[in-house]
Amino acid sequence: MCKQIFKKTLSTASKIRLIWVLLLFLPFASAFAQNEIAISQIVEQYNGKSYYLHKVESQQTLYGIAKAYGITVEALMNENSESRSGIRVNQILRIPMSRTTTGQNPPQANAMVSNPNDAEYDYVYHVAGKNENFKYLSDVYLVNESLIRNANPSIRAPFTEGDYVLIPITKKDNRPPVTDSRFKRSGYDPYNQPLPKGSSPKETPQLPPPSKIETVSPFDAPLRGNTSNEQNVQYNETPVSASETATITKKNIHVVKPKETLFSISQKYQISQRQLMESNPGLQEKLKVGQVLKLPEYEVQSIAPSVSGDTLESHIVAKGETLYQISRRYGVGVDNLKRTNTNLSESLKVGQKILIPKKKITEAYLIHKVESQQKTRQLAKDYGLSQRELEAYNPSIGSQVFPNQKVRIPLINTKGSHPVFPDEVKREDKTAHLAENEQADMPNENLTTACTPDPKMLSQRFKVALMLPLQLDKAGLSGATFKPTDENLQTALRFLPFYKGFVLAADSMSRVKGLNIEIKVYDVGQSAAAAEAILNDPSMQQTDLIVGPFFNQPFKIMADFALKHEIMIVNPMSQRREILENNPYVIKVKPDPSTQLEQLASLIANRYPTAKVFIYQSHRFKNVEEVKQLQEILTTKLPAEVRLQNEELSRQLRRNSDLSFNSNVEGKWIDISNLQSNPEGFTTFPNEIKLLSYDNDSLRFFRKNASLARENIVIAYGDDRVFAMEFLNKLNQLSENLPVKLIGLPNWAGFDNLFNESLLRLNTHFFNIGFITYESTTTTNFIQSYRSTYSTEPDQYSFEGFDMAWYFLHFMQQYGSKSLQCLPYYPMKLLNTEYHFVPLETTNGFENTYWDIYKYENYSTIPIANPYFGHERL
Repeated sequence: MCKQIFKKTLSTASKIRLIWVLLLFLPFASAFAQNEIAISQIVEQYNGKSYYLHKVESQQTLYGIAKAYGITVEALMNENSESRSGIRVNQILRIPMSRTTTGQNPPQANAMVSNPNDAEYDYVYHVAGKNENFKYLSDVYLVNESLIRNANPSIRAPFTEGDYVLIPITKKDNRPPVTDSRFKRSGYDPYNQPLPKGSSPKETPQLPPPSKIETVSPFDAPLRGNTSNEQNVQYNETPVSASETATITKKNIHVVKPKETLFSISQKYQISQRQLMESNPGLQEKLKVGQVLKLPEYEVQSIAPSVSGDTLESHIVAKGETLYQISRRYGVGVDNLKRTNTNLSESLKVGQKILIPKKKITEAYLIHKVESQQKTRQLAKDYGLSQRELEAYNPSIGSQVFPNQKVRIPLINTKGSHPVFPDEVKREDKTAHLAENEQADMPNENLTTACTPDPKMLSQRFKVALMLPLQLDKAGLSGATFKPTDENLQTALRFLPFYKGFVLAADSMSRVKGLNIEIKVYDVGQSAAAAEAILNDPSMQQTDLIVGPFFNQPFKIMADFALKHEIMIVNPMSQRREILENNPYVIKVKPDPSTQLEQLASLIANRYPTAKVFIYQSHRFKNVEEVKQLQEILTTKLPAEVRLQNEELSRQLRRNSDLSFNSNVEGKWIDISNLQSNPEGFTTFPNEIKLLSYDNDSLRFFRKNASLARENIVIAYGDDRVFAMEFLNKLNQLSENLPVKLIGLPNWAGFDNLFNESLLRLNTHFFNIGFITYESTTTTNFIQSYRSTYSTEPDQYSFEGFDMAWYFLHFMQQYGSKSLQCLPYYPMKLLNTEYHFVPLETTNGFENTYWDIYKYENYSTIPIANPYFGHERL
């Protein structure tokens, strides 16, 4: 109806002019549309279907995206229901692959082969570029032009951009396909043979029992997991050597894939770029997708042998099993399974046989390398895990995972799939190695004359009281033998890993350092009565160190007792400074948030000295003192003016500004041509620290005053997770054309509602109490020792318990239990954090002030050196 009204209002001359305008404009509009939207190369599997993941960019529309992928707008909205109300920049859309392949579906090969003789060839599809023809493809693929024409009778040259052209490559191998049936006789399976007569299956190596230290606790001994013989599974497969499993095939063709280069292809096939170019005369450095390259003769293995000593066993796929679950069950990565089983895909059939490379497993988890962005919940489901189980092995994982991110997948501890530790690694050697590494990491002590090690302490017997909220009464285990398999212990024994880590450290020092120690373990929860009952024990007055209790009321009672008898007492949990008041024997290991301010100022002054800094508080009446103090500290540490060299300034402006010559930079109009004429000169900018309130200003001031010429550091201070999420998302929208880094204080590291994609894009920095570097040797040694001792994985409390025991037992063995004045001169790098103690006042206790700093970068979290303390923790 609209068209009819429109036509009635036009004169004949107007119609002619309108038609000419439309005819002239249409080619340009088509070109704009083609250049505007690029087809995503990221593909994910969801509910058995394949999808492109398309990231929405500026000025894109639903219609344009649907057209680029060759689907209807309705189909796009059906897969992305939230898009019905509109789309936003950086939104991720799921595009069904079954309905599109860059705008059209590829033609069927059989329909294109008109000549019966052509059926003898293998074919690849070439996606045509603009103005390409048969002659061009003949030169590129080194194939006779008539063969290409015969294979594509319905296509005319020059091709339309995006056409699929069938390219005949080489003669097919007409021999029958190789299947399992070719190798089988009646009852014969080469992958499942009985053992030779007179031989017996090899037993799984048994771990040596842990050495004991003297403990008085509710438990019989240092805790171990269930080690029933049911887990010691025996296999009947005979070892298969590499020469028996590997079949050699020749390959001399490579089809170029998206984003591949000459260098990446040469690295893939372990040949030089010169060899590649010699095999393809006229080859240009710029490759095209679908282009076929001839390769020099080389050999590859169709079944890649695993680590030396592996064997193969077969697995028959059961109903409901997935490749991920099989991978987790046997501790073998999906990529390894695919290498061992040619043409294996993620679509399995019931009864299908899969060959499993069986090897010694030195980890209780396997590493999954993420191929495409997906929800953490979906990844956990793929492996048959709950999201909580996955998060327990990956403490820093967010709600989504990203390409190239590495995720730990715990193995299934069932028949046929349990971790087997190498028999050549003895537990004594492993923990000794751990102790040596930790000792090597200890910093050089810069102690005063009064704080010199006392040799007598090396042979001193120390008594430690470890007070944990084990809640054995609630679990019904008071006075009973501990059974680690009881399900009702999960909540009651929440802090049991702390005990395990603490005892492991003491055990290591006892064997390696000759530490003489007695540990008494008390079950102290939130009840003050339990703490008062312990004081009736006469031996408590001879205690050298008290660790705990974990809750406020019992700790206050024990702290008063420690003050009266001059006993060192450690609070493992609280950040409150009140517990240190008027008691010089109290030690607090968790830092107070106020200590972040000086350390943040040092971080900015050392790493980002020329940055423009904005401080945002969530509300004008919240955290007023903290943000003002931070502004004052930064003002003293950062220069009042920043001088930028003209050459670098010109480069930054061309990168971040839409203007070609003149740019408004922090209130100054700058002519880029003037900068280029004097590249060695400098331009000066004022460096005022801006303090803003989010509830008053939102991000309007930042949008108007952010610098195009230098880094913008945005410090967001607030303990409201709703504010944190909203602030992060809005700042992310402004970061497309601005160099921005976000620093979240005081406890943003504990917020689980923040989008990882936004954190990564803003290169977000967090302060946190502890950061475990799993790649370090000391951490690896600790995890191995913990597993071999307790047959379970360490958690955060395990690391904290180990660190506290390791530090304070070392300290007492050096200076005794009465030299608390030496704590500030005894810093130490530990597994989870560092300890740097300072006394608040002469009449108060000691506080650890160290904050771990890390940033989001390259789809991972990376620890940053804390410059306030002058060194970097491993």
